[in-house]
Amino acid sequence: MIDLATGDIVLDGGSPNATTIGASLSRSAFLASALVQGAQSSGVASEWPLYYVGQHRVFGDPCGVTLAFHGEALEHVALMPQVDSYDFDDALKAKLDAWLAAKLGPLPSYPNAPLGHPVGYAYPWGSIGSYYQPQDMTCLINVSYKR
Repeated sequence: MIDLATGDIVLDGGSPNATTIGASLSRSAFLASALVQGAQSSGVASEWPLYYVGQHRVFGDPCGVTLAFHGEALEHVALMPQVDSYDFDDALKAKLDAWLAAKLGPLPSYPNAPLGHPVGYAYPWGSIGSYYQPQDMTCLINVSYKR
């Protein structure tokens, strides 16, 4: 689940292993938590470490979860819900958009958004949106926190 009032993400909700992550999670706290067990570090810059923490349930659905920090601050969380196809194209992005719409409601309309800029769900704490970049074949849902 994603708490739309705070941006907190509940991993594995309803289970004894439920974990909440959000803007208040520091890198130090993450490194001292049980969530770090089995995490794979993939950051290329020391100030921007990335940690893939495996498959967890979000809104009851299995999702790959990656945490991205800037220094000590959690900058964003990347979610990759399991879908029936992993062809990295516009069809996959459409599936992720549909997943978001099913969980959060219809995508808001932003008539003044700059052309080519991804839009999603905007909140006082940050935003949630799906992104597809064909250059590096990235397609994911991003939960970003304001700083």
